[in-house]
Amino acid sequence: MRNKTKKFVEFSASAFSIEAKNPDAKIRLEKLFAQYPKITLELGCGRGEYTIGLAEKYPNELFIGVDIQGERLWSGAKRAADLKLTNVCFFRCLIDKLALFIPEKSIKAIWLTFPDPFPKEKHFKRRLTYRKYLLFYQKILKKYGVINLKTDSPKLSEFTKKEVAFLHGEILTDISNIYEKQFNKENIYITTCFEQRQLQRDCTIKFLSFHF
Repeated sequence: MRNKTKKFVEFSASAFSIEAKNPDAKIRLEKLFAQYPKITLELGCGRGEYTIGLAEKYPNELFIGVDIQGERLWSGAKRAADLKLTNVCFFRCLIDKLALFIPEKSIKAIWLTFPDPFPKEKHFKRRLTYRKYLLFYQKILKKYGVINLKTDSPKLSEFTKKEVAFLHGEILTDISNIYEKQFNKENIYITTCFEQRQLQRDCTIKFLSFHF
């Protein structure tokens, strides 16, 4: 518990952190948005491994990792500091509250990397590709902005395709196994600790991209 508290404190003090509860959160985000024409969000980013990987690849774009777990975000903020990155930050915020902070038509792309699939049918409304969330993503994405889903859950993949169809969206890419062959989409091969564990368990990694 003491180590967890220490991480919370260090994350709050990090130059790479923004917390929704702080009164200057919106102002700090506005300043960042003004600096970069291309902004990508990773929602439910956990330790921020994907956010960091994307930021390293595209130094002229801004990458924001969003999660509510401060001790996980601490890892991302520390890694960003160690790498001396300038185009990444981690925003501690509930996804349901993001509309208070993210302007409409401001986001280039959204990444959902191994979000909780909530496999029980009674919990389907909590899935990050449920239509309520997809409608929100539509509002904050620029024209032709893309949503990317990487998952090891067949149920979540199929659910997502149905939700996209319900909202008359367009599936751009549908890969049932990204390791079946080498696909010409280098961003899907950024790996996280979670993905590495799932691969060791012989799980199949799926990828979907779509827009509205």
